[in-house]
Amino acid sequence: AGGTPAAFAADADGGAGQKRRLERIEYSEAEEAAVASVPLYARERERERVAALERARRLVTRIPANEAELFAFPIDWRALEAHGVLEAKLRPWVRAKLQEYVGDEDPTDLVDFVLSTLGARGSAAEIAEQLAIVLDDDARLFCAKLWRMVAFEALAAAESAGAAEAGADGS
Repeated sequence: AGGTPAAFAADADGGAGQKRRLERIEYSEAEEAAVASVPLYARERERERVAALERARRLVTRIPANEAELFAFPIDWRALEAHGVLEAKLRPWVRAKLQEYVGDEDPTDLVDFVLSTLGARGSAAEIAEQLAIVLDDDARLFCAKLWRMVAFEALAAAESAGAAEAGADGS
């Protein structure tokens, strides 16, 4: 008891108190290449993230803020359908927003109504009119948010479809 802990005791060869010589670790070319590529990958990911944010900002500036102009904004329904946006992106968003408005009630019927109306290329005014029965004054606010999202996703889908076509043409 009270002695030196084993971790600090003399080495097995009896070299207590001697400094150990550090040896250089030799890496293979593959190991060095793997380590060198990490910062490049991280920089590329950051460039992609910044480009995506800039693209989103650019698209948002094209969407009107005024409700009348927003509801009249032309929607590229083909691009939305081709990219499966209604189910993949809008259904979860609509469900979450409607859940906020209705609280404990299950919004499934409302979600299905909104998505079926969108799928039939219905207007924001149609949706707002029908939802006013349940959401009262919040229906127009919900539809404005919904239509901004629809407009954004339509612009994004159309732009990515255009980029894909340009890439396929070799442009």
